[in-house]
Amino acid sequence: MAQSGSVRARVRAAIVGTVALALLLMGLPLGAALSTLYRGQAETRLEGEAARVLVNIPQDLLGPTTPLPRPRYPHITLGLYDAAGTRLAGSGPASDDVARQAARRRMETRGVVGDELEVALPFRRDNGGTFSVRAASPYGEVVARTYRSWALMALLAAAVLGIAWLVGSRRARALALPFEQLTADAQALGRGDFGVRVQNTGLAEADAAGIALGETATRLGAMLERERAFSADASHQLRTPLTRLRLGLESALLDPAADRDVALQDAVTRLDELERTVRSLLMLARDTGSAGGRCDAGAVVRDMRVRWFGAADDLGRSVHVQIAGDVPEAACSAVALGQVLDVLVDNALAHGAGNVLVAVRPAGPGVAVDVCDEGPGLGPDPERAFLRRSPDARGHGIGLALARSLTEAEGGRLVVTAPGPRPVLSVLLPAAEGDA
Repeated sequence: MAQSGSVRARVRAAIVGTVALALLLMGLPLGAALSTLYRGQAETRLEGEAARVLVNIPQDLLGPTTPLPRPRYPHITLGLYDAAGTRLAGSGPASDDVARQAARRRMETRGVVGDELEVALPFRRDNGGTFSVRAASPYGEVVARTYRSWALMALLAAAVLGIAWLVGSRRARALALPFEQLTADAQALGRGDFGVRVQNTGLAEADAAGIALGETATRLGAMLERERAFSADASHQLRTPLTRLRLGLESALLDPAADRDVALQDAVTRLDELERTVRSLLMLARDTGSAGGRCDAGAVVRDMRVRWFGAADDLGRSVHVQIAGDVPEAACSAVALGQVLDVLVDNALAHGAGNVLVAVRPAGPGVAVDVCDEGPGLGPDPERAFLRRSPDARGHGIGLALARSLTEAEGGRLVVTAPGPRPVLSVLLPAAEGDA
C-alpha cells in the first residue's frame, strides 16, 4: 500500500505542479502588463489635465499671477514652469527637472520623481520663450492599484491550485485504486485465496493486469485443487488394497500351515492392483484420458468380481455379475473402468445392503455397466452424493466424486438411473470405434 500511496502523491504533485507552472507563466506577464497599464492610465489622465491647462492658459499673463484651472481629479497638482524648470504659477515643487527637460527638448516628458508621477507638456510663447505645464499625482496610487490586482491574481491562483489539488487527488485516487486492488489480490493469492474477482476499472493497463492475475489465480487454484483431490483420492483408493495386502501377509506370518508361496503370489497380485490404482489416479490428476483405449467391459466386470468376492463374503453378502450378449467393446481404459467399478462396489458394500449386482448391457451405440444393491438409496438429492465432502454424502463424497471424474476423463458418464430403494448407478461408455 505504501507504493500505491507514492503513486497517488506523484500523480497529484504532477497535476498541481503543471497547473502552478501554467499560472506562473501566465501570471508574471499579466502582472507586468497590469503594472504598465495602470501607470499608462495615470499618465494619460495627467496628460489630459496638462493639455487642458495649455488650451486655457492666457499667453500674455505668464507669471505668478497666471490663473490655472482647477484639476478635475483629486490628488492632481498643476504647475507652470519656465525653461529653467522653475515654477511660475500653480502648485508643485519650486524646481522640477521633468518640467525643465520638457521645455528644453520641446517634447512631452514623463517620469517618476520622488513619490510622484509627472507629465510635462511644453509650449512656446509668441516672443520666443519656452515654458511647460506640469501635471503630477502620487505614484503610490498606481502602486497600490497594482498591488491590489496582484493580490487578487494571487487569490485566484490559490483557488485554482486548490481546485487542481482536489482534482489531482481524485484522479490520483482513481489511478491508484486499481493497482491497490491488484496488490490486495496478489496478497490474497499469496495467502492461498484463489477467488480473485476481476473488476473493470476503465484503466486498460490495470484491467489487463487484473485479467492476467485472475487467469493465474484460476490456474493455480485448479492445480492446487487437483493436487488436493489426488491426495484424497489416493488415500481413499489405496486404503482398502493396502489393508488387504497387510492382512494377507500377517495371516501368512501367523499361520504356520499357510502356504508362503501362495501368500507371496497374492501379495504380488495386490501390488499390481495398487500400481494400477496409482496409475489411474495420476492419469486423472494430469487430465489425460485413455487416448483411444478400448476394453471388454464384461471381462473387466468378471475380474472385479474376483477381487471383491472375499470382501463381500466376509460381510455375509455376495457380488453377482450379469453380462448381456452382443455387448460391444467400450472406448475406455480397462484400468480406469476397473477403478470406477471398485469405487461403486465398495460404496455398495459399505453404505448399501444386501447383495450387489453388476450388470453389463448395450446402451444405444455404447455400453452401460449398472451397479445395484438392496439398500435404501442415496437420499432425496442423489447428485449431492457426488460432491466432494458433501455434508449429505454419508461417506460417498470422495469415492463417488472420484468415480465420476474417472468416467468423464474416459469420455463417459456416471449417472443415477434409480435413486430410490435398490439404487442403480450406471456407467455409460461410448463404444470403441468400429463396434458401435
